[in-house]
Amino acid sequence: MTDEIGYYFAYCTWLDPRLLKARAPSARVVTLGRAHNRRVEFRRSADSEGSKGWCHLSDSGDAWGRVAYGAIIEMGLPHNARVFAANGARFLSVYGDDGAVYDCWTYCLNNPGEPMRVPDYEWDHIVAGIEAWALPRSYAEELRATYDAAEACPDPGRANPVLLPDE
Repeated sequence: MTDEIGYYFAYCTWLDPRLLKARAPSARVVTLGRAHNRRVEFRRSADSEGSKGWCHLSDSGDAWGRVAYGAIIEMGLPHNARVFAANGARFLSVYGDDGAVYDCWTYCLNNPGEPMRVPDYEWDHIVAGIEAWALPRSYAEELRATYDAAEACPDPGRANPVLLPDE
C-alpha cells in the first residue's frame, strides 16, 4: 500500500472516534458528510464461510434515494490490508456538511453475501459513533432495523481484535 493521503468516508464502525484513533492515529476529521444513494447493510462475505457479518455500503437495490451518514477523514491507505481481506476500496462522492463535495474512498465488501449481523463489539462501535457525531435519530433507527433484520452472528460475543486507547 501507499502513503498517499486522501479522503476516507468513515461509516459504521469507523465512526467511533476511539476505533478511528486506534486504526489510523494520524487521521484528521475534516467534516461530517452524506453519501447519497448508498445504504449501510450488514452482510457476510460470500467469499468465506460467513463466520461474522461485515458492514457494507451498498449502492444497489434499495439504496436509491437513501443517504448514508459518516465522517470525511483525511488519511492514507492502511498498511495492513490483511485485516480487511474481505473488503476492497471503493470510490464515491460525499457531500460534506461544510458545503464541499469530496472524492472519497471507503471499504465495502468485495462479494457481499446474505444479510448477517456484525459481532457485538462492532455494533457497540457503530452506536458509539452515532452518538459521538450526533447523527440523526432516524438514521440510527434505520441502521438498527437493518441490523435486527439480518441473521444473527454465529459468534456475537467474540473478542474485539483492536486494542482501544484507555482499555
